[in-house]
Amino acid sequence: MSFINRAILVAFCFTTLFMVFSIQAASFKLDKTRIVFEQDDRRQEFRIYNDSDRLQSFRVMLTEMQMHEAGHLEAVDEYALSAKDYLRIGPRVARDIPPQSFARIRIIKKGVKEKGEFRSHLMVESLTSEVVKQVSGVFIQPNVKYIIPVFIKNYSAEEKAKATLKKHFISSEDNMLNLVFSREGVGSFSGNLVVKDEQGNELYRANQVSIYPELNQRTFKTDIDAKKISGELTIALESLVENAELQFETKI
Repeated sequence: MSFINRAILVAFCFTTLFMVFSIQAASFKLDKTRIVFEQDDRRQEFRIYNDSDRLQSFRVMLTEMQMHEAGHLEAVDEYALSAKDYLRIGPRVARDIPPQSFARIRIIKKGVKEKGEFRSHLMVESLTSEVVKQVSGVFIQPNVKYIIPVFIKNYSAEEKAKATLKKHFISSEDNMLNLVFSREGVGSFSGNLVVKDEQGNELYRANQVSIYPELNQRTFKTDIDAKKISGELTIALESLVENAELQFETKI
């Protein structure tokens, strides 16, 4: 998977949190945007690349987040389907990684007896202080953190979640097309959302969108202006697996 969902949360006073599809910053980057343990998987790993010109140390920890219907994630103290108890990470602190080198972080899955999908989020932060900058008289020392999800899928392929278009509507606020997808089955659903016109021209794309198990449906706000819509639209959900069949397709 190339360095890629997306929401960027910025708080420059003390901390800058990134939950993105392109996992990289000026000082370091990750080689994965998500970690997935299928039923038979026992081990996974990811790399933290030091893109700076100095030694860097990194801390890795598990945290919990919950999705709301609009798609944003918020940090929570507890999550009902947490994967924390089933994961072992090492090293938790990667020290003195040379410039243009990387740290390899290994994740081991412990035995999971309960059926279902479990999820926690990996938080990676640099322990090397960034240069203090003065902006409009305020001294700022940004601390960059990346958060990526870790999934444990303990169910059969036949039971995996599917998504279908429940309804669509035009927002009264901005006149943009909104799509409401429902989720059925076990676990989360993920795919690439694509909207095309009658000629097959791509009008909208959102890669690696997800509907997590805590939601039965999710609303996606597109940037397609209703005034510019003419004729039928094709709504599709592509698989995250390259060259795989579409997971869903319909016309509106």
